[in-house]
Amino acid sequence: NSRGNDVGLSFNQTHNDPVLREIFNDVRFRQAMSLAINRPQINDILYFGRATVRQATIPDSVSFYEDWMGEYFAEYDVDQANALLDEIGLEWDAAQETRLRPDGEPLEIVLECWTEFCPHVELVAEMWTAVGVKTLMSQIERSLFIERNQANEQDAYAHPYDAIAEPNLRAANCSRLRPLGDNSYAPGWRTWYNTDGEQGDEPSEDNQRIWELCNQYASSLPGSDEYMAIGKEMATLY
Repeated sequence: NSRGNDVGLSFNQTHNDPVLREIFNDVRFRQAMSLAINRPQINDILYFGRATVRQATIPDSVSFYEDWMGEYFAEYDVDQANALLDEIGLEWDAAQETRLRPDGEPLEIVLECWTEFCPHVELVAEMWTAVGVKTLMSQIERSLFIERNQANEQDAYAHPYDAIAEPNLRAANCSRLRPLGDNSYAPGWRTWYNTDGEQGDEPSEDNQRIWELCNQYASSLPGSDEYMAIGKEMATLY
């Protein structure tokens, strides 16, 4: 199908809490959380071992896909996950149960989902909690999920990782790679783009480059050298 993975997990990179925003914008944190997910276990429990363990990115059917993209921080490595969290400075509390935010408060997040992804989120919440990021699952109705995303009120969320195959990238103007849609990874950036910078939060330089590449991709000739170069840089940076 058009999914690059059955389920995607996103952290709100424009969180209203400046401390969580700083944590979520640190790529090392997101890498650590990816390494903390035991995908083979999820595969065995929920897919009877028949799924493909991979990162949430473009599928291998895309012409400019490279193998490393699907493997990128998709292995299960708790030691490396903990090392990255230590490197960021997220120290454990005295009881070695939960890591502490830079302001000294416990690092606790809510991972939201609707019914389809409850089994996945329940497992992931346990895995993230095991590396000191206390995670609570919250099942909500889909329209409320969208409303909360639009209002920039979520911590982290599970969503269908679709519209990412090559025909969908072109038809949807790379909406998945941009922070658009109703499950945006940065609702404040979405507002900034949609209002030409008059409202919302100015995106990172990397994200503005992704936006620029998406525009170039949309107008390039499929299969051309230009198309392949733009697509590869776009997917690599994302």
